[in-house]
Amino acid sequence: MGSSSSAVAAGASERTNRRLDRLTEGLAECQECFHASIETLIDPFVLLTPLRDEAGGIVDFVYEYANEAACETNVLGREELVGTRMLERVTQLAPVGLFDEYVTVIETCEPLALDDFAQPNRRGGEPDQRSFDVRALRAGTLLVLTWRDVTERDRAELDHARLATIVRSSYDAIISLDADLRITSWNRGAEALYGYDAEEVLGSSGDVLIPPDARLESRGLRGRILTGEDVRRYETQRLHKDGTLIDVEISAFALMDAAGKVVGATAITRDISKHKRTERALAESDERYREILDTTPDGVWRVDAEDRTDYVNPRMESMLGYSPGEMIGHKLADFMDTDQFEIAQQEMATAREDMQLGVVENSFVRKDGTRCWARVSHTALTDLHGNHTGGLAILSDISTTKAQAAELRTKEYFLAALTDSMAEGMFALDTDGRVTYMNQAAETLLGWTADELATRSMHDTTHYQHQDGSPYQAADCPLRRALNTGTTVRVEDDTFTHRDGRLLPVAYSAALITIDEHVQGIVVVFTDVSARRANEQRHKRERETLNWIGRIRDALDEERLVLYAQPIINLRSREVVAHELLLRMIDRDGAIIAPGRFLPAAEQYDLIEEIDRWVLAQAIKLAGRGIKVHFNISGKSLGSRELISDLVRGLRDTGADPGLLVCEITETALATDEAAAETYVNELRELGCEIALDDFGTGYGGFSYLKRLPLTAVKIDVEFVRDLPENLQNQHVVKAIVNLAQAFGRQTIAEGVENHATLELLEQYDVDYAQGYEIGRPAPMDTIFNNDESSVTAA
Repeated sequence: MGSSSSAVAAGASERTNRRLDRLTEGLAECQECFHASIETLIDPFVLLTPLRDEAGGIVDFVYEYANEAACETNVLGREELVGTRMLERVTQLAPVGLFDEYVTVIETCEPLALDDFAQPNRRGGEPDQRSFDVRALRAGTLLVLTWRDVTERDRAELDHARLATIVRSSYDAIISLDADLRITSWNRGAEALYGYDAEEVLGSSGDVLIPPDARLESRGLRGRILTGEDVRRYETQRLHKDGTLIDVEISAFALMDAAGKVVGATAITRDISKHKRTERALAESDERYREILDTTPDGVWRVDAEDRTDYVNPRMESMLGYSPGEMIGHKLADFMDTDQFEIAQQEMATAREDMQLGVVENSFVRKDGTRCWARVSHTALTDLHGNHTGGLAILSDISTTKAQAAELRTKEYFLAALTDSMAEGMFALDTDGRVTYMNQAAETLLGWTADELATRSMHDTTHYQHQDGSPYQAADCPLRRALNTGTTVRVEDDTFTHRDGRLLPVAYSAALITIDEHVQGIVVVFTDVSARRANEQRHKRERETLNWIGRIRDALDEERLVLYAQPIINLRSREVVAHELLLRMIDRDGAIIAPGRFLPAAEQYDLIEEIDRWVLAQAIKLAGRGIKVHFNISGKSLGSRELISDLVRGLRDTGADPGLLVCEITETALATDEAAAETYVNELRELGCEIALDDFGTGYGGFSYLKRLPLTAVKIDVEFVRDLPENLQNQHVVKAIVNLAQAFGRQTIAEGVENHATLELLEQYDVDYAQGYEIGRPAPMDTIFNNDESSVTAA
């Protein structure tokens, strides 16, 4: 019995062992299959064992397993990673902020799914800038952890959202079409440009936007796009919903599927109607400018954005020897040496960046090979969008002056001794900047004697301030730089201060004085450049005047001249009896420009008569409505027969009472041509108009005109009225003018009344009429008269 039991037990043990062997083999195969599966994962995968303290709390995790992807992420081999603690490593597998989450997974068996986790930098540097989707779950006692880098996916989604926002909010029309050129997308810019809502055009043919005469052109564009060719900034016209044509600029490109087949197109369209109108206006204005520039005494040179000459005036031919036809199309570099062209390029770039006028001296090569030196005032040219389109330069020939200056500088460089025979100022400074010598010319120019400045700091006495009066720091002084660096310094535009405080514009050069190879100081030779600065200012004023000519011409053509009106009251009744018409210009940006800024240019370049005729026409219209007005006439217009003809014709056409027109003429205007002025005044009086002598008391001929001319009134100049209550001398002058006018039977009008005390005093002096801010400020004519058919009693 015993042996039988032992045999049974042995058989059972053997069977059990075989089953265990098979189970072990199966588990090995499963483990091998598990490892093979995990190793094929693209995402990192790790198994972690919790590490607990004596109280049973989890204080860390130990890496039990990591697949190849996890090892590559940590740049470690599996043997280096497995067995290490998670929190002892700075690793992307264990972001600091996730440790508590991992503990929660172990304790609650709840899996963790965290999307778009931003990995912190545990070393204190820049953020990692990457995002991860993290997954964790408990498997028995282990923590299973895997993660995926989703940075590029998030960026792609963000880029797509940004692009969609740009398309929706773009001011440009952005339209998509399918392969049959039916509209599939339509943004707000398209709605604004074409007038159609998206619902009206989606699914429709793009032909709805094509003008009938542009069908052939459109088919050509579509053919190019459907073959995969991009169309960039193509200018054409398209149809608005209301049937009007729109000037547009189109950029279009094909849309392709993954196989490279064209499945549609996208077009970006910009409204350039305003740009086209401006181009046409500029072309007309350009012709007027050419007429002016062709007659200027200075050379005028314009280049395009590629520095190619597209205009020169006739003066350039006399300067360089090339005819305009020979210069057009050639680059600036074709007329300059390389070093001079580099200087010109740098100066033009600086002026373009600073948006300011630049001034530089440049040398040009004449047709015969000789040099022409010119002082070049240049400015960058831009279009309405601020894009660089070229440059404009005004050139003054300074070849003779430059040659003389070069010769003088050559002599200065080679002089071995100081001499008082020089016309230029010269002084020497020691290594501390103290004066050791001054020649006679320097004494004359600076007002100091050599003995007075001896051993004194040149910077502290004569070189301590800029032209604008701001302090000149010693560290910035070129003379100090010459001493410190041992280099020759040449300064073309600086300022010394005279002994009496006057600022002296100077150009100077400074060179080292060396004896036995030891620096003893510097010698400075300077010249007074006041005349040059004055010449530069003259050129600047001339350029400003030329600019005003175009602006005035444009204002006349575009009807941007307006009249303001200021009331004139009867000092007895205090009622408004007339208005003086005051000219203003409206700039393109809507700003109001006072006449003092543009009328001098208009008078100088014979535009004033056209302005005076326009003012007269407006005055006649108001008189035709029964409104009495005063208007001003320039001295250059007094002999104009056209002005008299306009007046006669206007009175006839409107039926206006000529007594409602008061022509104001200044003493200065009358003195321009007294014979013509006297004829003009008599003709106006014969027609029934009134004449007021403006600014009375400021000239020398007022009393003579009062006696000789049939004036109806004199206007007391504001100079005598402004401070009348406080100025006893002005009170005597005003009383005298009133007595004189009354003796000749003329009425008096005081202008510039700015307070009530002046108004009361003028009434006491028996002045007839008054105007000024106390009575009413000038206001736009239309707002004052407001199309009323009111009539005003005569002044």
